[in-house]
Amino acid sequence: MKSIKLILILNLLSTSIAFGQNYQTINSSRIPYFDNQNGNIKCIRIDSVKYQTDSILYPFSNIRETDYGCYTPFGSSWIGEKIIIRENGVNIFFNKDYDSIQLKTNALLNENWTIFNLPDSIKIIATVIRYDTMNFLGLTDSVKTIGFQVYDKNMILLDKDLNNMEIKISKNHGFVGTFNFYLFPDFQISYPFEQFEEYNLLGLSNPKIGVQNLTWFNVYDFQIGDEIHVIDETRSIGSGNDHAETINTIYRYLDRFDYADSIKYVVELIQNIYKSWPPWADNGTYTYRLDTVISIIKMNSPFDKLPSEPVFSDNKTYNFEMSNYYYHMSDCILKSDPSSHLSYYASGDSCWFLPTNDECIADDYYLKGLGGPYYDCEYIFSLGGRERKLVYYKKGQITWGTPLVITGVQDKEIESKIKVFPNPANNFITIQMEEYNQSAIFEILDLKGEIILTKAIDSKESKIGIADLKPGIYMYRLRDNSKVLKIDKLIIK
Repeated sequence: MKSIKLILILNLLSTSIAFGQNYQTINSSRIPYFDNQNGNIKCIRIDSVKYQTDSILYPFSNIRETDYGCYTPFGSSWIGEKIIIRENGVNIFFNKDYDSIQLKTNALLNENWTIFNLPDSIKIIATVIRYDTMNFLGLTDSVKTIGFQVYDKNMILLDKDLNNMEIKISKNHGFVGTFNFYLFPDFQISYPFEQFEEYNLLGLSNPKIGVQNLTWFNVYDFQIGDEIHVIDETRSIGSGNDHAETINTIYRYLDRFDYADSIKYVVELIQNIYKSWPPWADNGTYTYRLDTVISIIKMNSPFDKLPSEPVFSDNKTYNFEMSNYYYHMSDCILKSDPSSHLSYYASGDSCWFLPTNDECIADDYYLKGLGGPYYDCEYIFSLGGRERKLVYYKKGQITWGTPLVITGVQDKEIESKIKVFPNPANNFITIQMEEYNQSAIFEILDLKGEIILTKAIDSKESKIGIADLKPGIYMYRLRDNSKVLKIDKLIIK
């Protein structure tokens, strides 16, 4: 009987010891990625570590406002300027006022402690409210969940959002859920570009799992057969050069070559361009283009920086932001580039400032595997603006949006009266143009856009031999000296 009691006591002790061991929140050997309820993505990378009695971890800096209209690219991270990791399991974070937040990572179930205290003001009590096994990012690990209660100096419970928020710490992977300690606690003054809120784990660099940093090669990651359709629009009124321009473009990826520092694509480009002066005129010019081009994607080190990490270029600095893009499509990572209008310039001292200009106030943004930049903005001091939008894509078996139809034909009535047959064809095709009395040029192109057959058409009905062409899918184009009359697919058996 005594031996049974002894075994039970030992089991309870071992469980308590195992539960109470250090669940360290931040590890200097990996980068965790988090997102909030709006899909904004932040990460933590430790740039330097000091080993004393405690370990002191320093995350990379962020751009912060130090005074009205004055900024620094060496401000505190969203997780705080530094994290102190003590041997007793206490992890200490610091808010913007450099007040400490003491997170007891080895606390037991239902154990509570003072995590934050402002004398004669407030006290915040933390409690381990759950301890269980949890699945996240395809991983399974033990997770502690910590809740909070905010009291005034007389220990009267206050109605604060923090009372309903939680932190989750896994045994082997750090934070599963956290919040931005820089603005802790929830009654801090609101900031223009961020607020005190919860963030959930989205990816890890070690092990490499879930969302990772969006790089330039990730943006322009196309495979043979992929296709994207884009519309560019520009409007300018009151600038002395009033005009409007619309460019519809189809990019079809025909081939891909990978190198150590670049990717080369062979791309079929189908495009029409409409310009009008002034914008409301109905007699603009129309241009059609069908071409095969070589696109070379080279490394872009500034773009490859982590989200919110400052980029330095000459005497200016800016940073990219990353998010889950849910507006048009789900599960698509976006990275925005504000460098055209939101670059901070050094003034010769510790102050960096934003200059005023007449640029479009909208970030260029790039989509994972879908290219860019895309934007939609208006000019500040003159009427008009510019927009570039993705309207359709095909990636493997996945399609989204409404495809553009670019025929290159201006006169639909003429096109409808031109006959090219048979299709599919074998040895000959016939071109009939009974109501078109001008001479024309008939061309057959391969799928790379190269012209492989040209024939002058000077009668209402012409017969063209195609026996020398290999079976396959081609394009044909019928044009005169000024415009395309008809364009379509041709199948040769």
